[in-house]
Amino acid sequence: MARTPGAVSPAVTQANLKSTICRKGRYTSGTRLSTFVTGREKTLNAASHGYKDRMGDAEYDHLISLQLGGDPNDYRSLRVEPADSDPPVAAGEQPARNTAANSMDDAAR
Repeated sequence: MARTPGAVSPAVTQANLKSTICRKGRYTSGTRLSTFVTGREKTLNAASHGYKDRMGDAEYDHLISLQLGGDPNDYRSLRVEPADSDPPVAAGEQPARNTAANSMDDAAR
């Protein structure tokens, strides 16, 4: 039984890691859905979780990052996060969760 909420992509398996998430050239850019598709989903997801803040300030994010094989469009993997869900960072730096995902992505290459 999985302990981490979210869903993994059925397109990513142990047998194809080198051609999917470990592929040079950033796998995620080819799997990430456009905001045209995710905009409505973001609004519905926010409503289902009682999110009432301004949608323009919210991020629609994956519980399991795409870099680690998270499903790009499974409702179990996506959630609306307030803009201030990460601790403050210095100008030009990334939030800790993005840094961690990128570090794991780089280590897998």
